[in-house]
Amino acid sequence: MNKKSLPIRLLEYIYHYNVFIPDEDDYDDDLDDNNDKVRDPALTLKQQLYTTRLYIPLFIIILYILTFIAFVSPQDRLITATNITPELFNQLSIEHADTLSCPCSTIAVPYEIFVLNTISFHPVCSSIYVNKEWIQALYLSYASSLLVTDFRTTAKSQFELLADFCSICQKTVFESLSDLKNEQLVTVQLLSEDQVRSQIWANIDLIKSSIPAQIESIVKLLQITTQSNSLTSALNTNIHAFTGLTYAQTPFIEPLSTRFYDENKTYALNFFAQTCNVINGTAFAGFYSLSPFDSMSKHFQWPLYYPYLPNKIIPNATVDGFFSGCTPLDGLLVSTLDCLYSSTCLKNFADYFPDLNQINFTWSNGLSASFQKRIPVKDLLSELFVEEWSPMINYTQYFTSCAPKRCTYTEINHMNLFYTAALLLALYGGLTILLRLITSFSVSVFFKLKHRSTNNNLNRDSVCIFLLYKSLDVQTANIIVSKPLLTTYKQLQKSHPDSLECSCSNIAIPFQKFVTWSPRLHQLCSSDFITEKWISLVSLTQLGWLGWDETNWFGFSGTHFRFLSTLCQLANKTVTDAIHRFDIQSFITLNVTTETSFNIQLDIIVNEFAQSFITNFDLLIQTVQLLTQTDQPYTIDRNAVLFYLTTQDEINGAQYARVGFQFTGPVSPETKSVSCICATDPHCQTPVFDPVNTTILSTAHQFSEVIGTMQSCYVVDSVLLSTLECYYLHSCVSIVYKFINDIFNDLDSGISYFDVNILVNDSASSRFPPNTSLSTIVKALLVEEWNPVFSFDQYYEQCAPSKCTYSQEVRTTDFLGVIIFVISIIGGLIAGVRLIASLLIKMIAVLWKIKRRPKTPQQPASSLSFSRIKKNIFKLIKLLPTILTNLNIFPRRTFGGHFHSDKAKYFGQLSTRLYIILLIITMIILAFCNVIQSRIIIKTFDKPTIDVYNSLLLTHSDTLQCRCSSISSTYNHFVQIQPVFHQICLSPFISEQWRTMITSKLYPDLSIYHDRDYRRFLSSHLQLLSGLCSEAMQSVNSSIDQLLSSFFLTDQLVSPTTLASRINSLVNSSQSNAPNSFIGRLSLIRSINYGNAIMSAYGTNFQYIVPWGN
Repeated sequence: MNKKSLPIRLLEYIYHYNVFIPDEDDYDDDLDDNNDKVRDPALTLKQQLYTTRLYIPLFIIILYILTFIAFVSPQDRLITATNITPELFNQLSIEHADTLSCPCSTIAVPYEIFVLNTISFHPVCSSIYVNKEWIQALYLSYASSLLVTDFRTTAKSQFELLADFCSICQKTVFESLSDLKNEQLVTVQLLSEDQVRSQIWANIDLIKSSIPAQIESIVKLLQITTQSNSLTSALNTNIHAFTGLTYAQTPFIEPLSTRFYDENKTYALNFFAQTCNVINGTAFAGFYSLSPFDSMSKHFQWPLYYPYLPNKIIPNATVDGFFSGCTPLDGLLVSTLDCLYSSTCLKNFADYFPDLNQINFTWSNGLSASFQKRIPVKDLLSELFVEEWSPMINYTQYFTSCAPKRCTYTEINHMNLFYTAALLLALYGGLTILLRLITSFSVSVFFKLKHRSTNNNLNRDSVCIFLLYKSLDVQTANIIVSKPLLTTYKQLQKSHPDSLECSCSNIAIPFQKFVTWSPRLHQLCSSDFITEKWISLVSLTQLGWLGWDETNWFGFSGTHFRFLSTLCQLANKTVTDAIHRFDIQSFITLNVTTETSFNIQLDIIVNEFAQSFITNFDLLIQTVQLLTQTDQPYTIDRNAVLFYLTTQDEINGAQYARVGFQFTGPVSPETKSVSCICATDPHCQTPVFDPVNTTILSTAHQFSEVIGTMQSCYVVDSVLLSTLECYYLHSCVSIVYKFINDIFNDLDSGISYFDVNILVNDSASSRFPPNTSLSTIVKALLVEEWNPVFSFDQYYEQCAPSKCTYSQEVRTTDFLGVIIFVISIIGGLIAGVRLIASLLIKMIAVLWKIKRRPKTPQQPASSLSFSRIKKNIFKLIKLLPTILTNLNIFPRRTFGGHFHSDKAKYFGQLSTRLYIILLIITMIILAFCNVIQSRIIIKTFDKPTIDVYNSLLLTHSDTLQCRCSSISSTYNHFVQIQPVFHQICLSPFISEQWRTMITSKLYPDLSIYHDRDYRRFLSSHLQLLSGLCSEAMQSVNSSIDQLLSSFFLTDQLVSPTTLASRINSLVNSSQSNAPNSFIGRLSLIRSINYGNAIMSAYGTNFQYIVPWGN
């Protein structure tokens, strides 16, 4: 064979190539369908060749197009990674940040597992300067006789306060750390280290902002109550007792408020309106060397640089960074403690505090200057004296607790050989059959011939049946919508409310992202009545002092309005701080909640949160009032009066004079009598009366009751027992102007006169009618409206659902899917039909031949039937090798047209035997592998009942997983807590009726009893016990309400044992923490009152000393 003949032979092969050679059986049907004439073989061959030449190019073109599309089309491939490590997670986070998903096995991880907090406090809190030995060495018995601005007057008290602040702040921080350990980091997905750190810091910031706010509220409230109530400090800093002889040469003693000089105000205003019960003045502290008489005579006004002094008094030494004030607390809060960093400044202490020389350790070196920041104590207190708060986050421990079993991410392949090959293999058989039909039909039409075989009809019928089934098949399917917009979600919610679920990408969303507040306080807090101008104007009416006509009345004074002003500021700050704490807390939802449910949940959460801090504020005021009532601190508003008495010394029997306290109460100007005793009657009060046509109370003959105003033992009680009715009436406010005008005629105060705007009675804008007591308004934190606004749109944006799923009855396949399905199965379908049909026909033919053979003589029916069946079975077994030997499932065209029909048939039979052998071996191998390979079968129970769950828990406790529809639910849905209090709190011993009965036989004037006679304190102790029980019960119930309104977080249904364990742990933790706020509040109030050296009218802590009697 020469080389030139090869192309020629190739062309001839292509020219005569015929893929439409009929199978062996097809030649039996050579009739024309129209006229039953025998077909012309040459015409048939020509048609086959034309069909082949049309089929081959179409097949190549379509195959090329499909290959190209499949090869270049991007394919999303979901990849699952197991054996996750932190390093692998970090790598995947960098490479696949948008699609990476690593679900945690545990969605709530306690902080104590992976967070360790290291806290360093201000160095003063660990220094000698808060040591008891240091503080005791600062004590001077004559400190109260020194100037207000002399550091020796307040040194011991201020360092006591500083030590208590350090102690309370440290204790509070450590208690907060304990609470923080019980907090949980909630997340469905594994977080990166930066995300974990961010969430931890957010929670710490919440603690750092909430706790100081509570302490600041107590300090601020005590400052204003001490000021407004004119509680007397034994150090004589805010009130000093003036003593002398009357014209009748009888001794008298009169308590007076000290005055703070302000060089920007007039003399009259400085003398009458700058008293310590109206303003909080502070001045630099120093050491002075004055005689006792000079210190006394210059004590009533401070500091000592006002211009009308004949000689300016200069301190011997200053104490840098320390201030004096109306109380030790006032001065300490603005102090920066600079002297403690300076050894030069500290050296002066030894000269003025002799006992410091007896201390065994070094104190004069001071604190390290590297820590000095010149920060006022008030700001240090707002930071809880914390210098640095460093959370150490063990990310590995968090990773281990989260325990992600796998991570999934999507990878896009633009050239996927494997996908291309798989697709072509799936479509090859069907595409071949389909093109054969199309090209055959097209050429047949061209030749105007019709030739349809039985097999083709059978194939077409089968294909049509599958096509019809596939196109009509309907089932309930979960439809997935990826990253739906809000409008899409709302449409789906309307159309599929029962089955729609949209998984949030962020399950913990800070409230500040979708909740806004616009709280509105009572109009009093924005009125003229709390402005400095009005307070200064009204303060001038307080002139009941030596030589002046007694114009001081108890209706409206500067102290009243100062208290209201500070109360409004305190309420506003409390509300602002509370909203800030609320904003940085998180709303936890696994799935998008419906808008209706969203609004209902938020409304409940907001109301419960508002009620919680309103309750705390109310408890704070109750505690302050309770301790004030039971301790009876002495006030110049006269809950008691001072009087001289003679006492015998217990040691030498000598007689000496001293000052005692005689309990009294508010005096009615109308009757000139005391209506009740403050110490024994906690409800002691009387209406306020206006002297008609005069401002002089002592000479008035006619009085009218001032609407809505009450006079009690203390200014704070008077204000809270009163209403605001007078503030709404011009006729009532004019009473105040009567006193103001009278003062303006006598004094040049330098204050501009103005008309105050009264309050407006508008029921539409206020929920408090004018006759509402101020105590009721204050209980509501002076808030008219909270005005929270919930934005579902912003919530949805923050939730950012990755997908939404809903159930719907749909056709299993669309039109394109049906076409692809038919193409992919058509090849196997036709081959299977041909094989089964041929075997059935041959077996039927054999059985038919057996049936037509001559019958043998009849035998018994049963024997004949059994024998015939047995014989037929043996014949079929003998026939089976022949059938398998002649079996051929490969048509002649498989081997091309150049083989003879007999040879093609022989090759087909060999190929069939090889095919069957390989098929059997493959099936055996697959079956064997399937049998020996262990499999985990996952069974799903939709919406199981509690009985089904308990049954499964008994049998499959190790592998049972029941995913919750909601990952958060409040404890009050499944927990009830009933506290049992001490029996004393439920006994009649704390009732007012029993207290009144047991003290009814005592003398109203308790001062007649000895200082150590228990009858003197019985009523007070019973009042305190009753009040403590009441407040403790309120505090506990509030803690329980907060606990039950908090969320139990879990994505899996936990077993009853685990649930009980977790709840018991939480309840025990809450039970141990519940007293903390109550005890902390009491401790701080007592510490401040002790640091301010507040005198009790019982005379149990401090007493006045008569100068000439000692």
